Amino acid sequence: SGPTEILLKKPDKMAVQLSLGAMGTVRQGFDGTTAWQIHPMLGANIQEGAERLQTVVQAQYAGVTKSPDVFEKVQTIGKTEFKGKPCWKLEIVAKLPAGMDATKTKATRTSFEYYDVETGLLAGQESIGASPMGEVRIVQTFSDYRMFGKRLMPAHMTQKVSGQEIKMTTESVVYDDVEDSAFDLPPEIGAQVKAKN
Repeated sequence: SGPTEILLKKPDKMAVQLSLGAMGTVRQGFDGTTAWQIHPMLGANIQEGAERLQTVVQAQYAGVTKSPDVFEKVQTIGKTEFKGKPCWKLEIVAKLPAGMDATKTKATRTSFEYYDVETGLLAGQESIGASPMGEVRIVQTFSDYRMFGKRLMPAHMTQKVSGQEIKMTTESVVYDDVEDSAFDLPPEIGAQVKAKN
């Protein structure tokens, strides 16, 4: 267990720091150009291919509104059950970045979201994630919605991936207080970018 910090800034900047306790800390980000990750077991890497695509989609500030700037398809499939609750199931497909193969990236670009029929709130999401070990199935559950400032958000998120379960509790949300420097590339990533160029 440990603290997690997620920073986002319009239109597409992200910086994440996730503590894994004794294992160390995972850092990940996108500065608008370079997607990267620093992992205690895998080292520092510039992300390419499906992994880069996944990080770029996560970094899109307009993604939460299902903006057509980010997604090429948002379609209601029908009513189903998710974790025992009646839900509307939606298929979401992210836009294809330039230079990437539409067929090869389809699984990573596609996710399914479940909205509680009674409340209209997002109850869960299923997707295929990209990792250094290949594709993995990810199931997320959202619950305990609370007001953070003027916005209603889930205070609890559970993520199941590769047989592991991660539970995250949101304790605070701060708005309009992120400096551009928070998205600067870490030195080890910056050195790799420089070496590539």
